[in-house]
Amino acid sequence: MTIQKYCWSIACVCLLATMEYILSLQQDLKRMYPDRAKAMRITIIEAKEILGTFDYSLREYAAQKMSKRGVRLHRGVVQKVEAGKLTLQDGEEFTFGLCIWSTGVGPTPFISSLPFAKTGAGRLVVDSQ
Repeated sequence: MTIQKYCWSIACVCLLATMEYILSLQQDLKRMYPDRAKAMRITIIEAKEILGTFDYSLREYAAQKMSKRGVRLHRGVVQKVEAGKLTLQDGEEFTFGLCIWSTGVGPTPFISSLPFAKTGAGRLVVDSQ
């Protein structure tokens, strides 16, 4: 394995902590391999909105910061991951040398079956306590 083959493209399906890790990894790789930095690509694939639990203005701010750093943001739902290739439900494919996978948690069937008020994302509505 050579660093040349495996650091060209990083595909990420991620949450906030993973986004922070990705940006840190990007800085480290640029510092360690400056001659290859321009060829590196980082793509974050998100099914809905990045940082979906945060206020709209914070999501937009994060998206702008990531774009300025060369991180590509893409909406899509991953259907299949194979060695070096990720396929979305719409058929679009991404090749990668490194895939970092971090998924969120959605409501379980048990929570969905409860007769209580739920948010648009299917989570239980709670009060401030």
